[in-house]
Amino acid sequence: MRRARQAILDWLEAHKPALVDRATAEAIRRDVGEVSGQTFRHTLIESGYALDPLVEGVNQTTIGDLARTLLALEARYEGAGPSERAEMRAMVMESKRHARFAAANRKLDEARRQEKEEMLLWISTWIENPPLFAGWLNLRLAKRAAGSGADQAE
Repeated sequence: MRRARQAILDWLEAHKPALVDRATAEAIRRDVGEVSGQTFRHTLIESGYALDPLVEGVNQTTIGDLARTLLALEARYEGAGPSERAEMRAMVMESKRHARFAAANRKLDEARRQEKEEMLLWISTWIENPPLFAGWLNLRLAKRAAGSGADQAE
């Protein structure tokens, strides 16, 4: 795995793409050779290079990353054709499986478990109606901010 990660990073350093889009990702895979999807995606995310939403997918590293990537996918969804929409929905549905698994982890402390459950809600909401997600998220964040302000006042 270490060798594959380094090969991806070396490729990026040699080519310095302004954006890692699907064509660039395919070129990296072709030149680097066999590498798992998870290693490939995580290496690209950690590289610091700009990633096309369809390359980055749904990033659940932090709640901010989740919001950013779901919003990017929503923006792309609007102008996408049926096959690209289906691909995005499948990508988000896969992330929902990961989020559900993470939220069920009994080793998480309560605050982290609640964050994972919140992430699961956001992903589920995106799946239900992608074009409404941004508006829903704004309302959700406003509600959370108002709730945390009330919690701080106590």
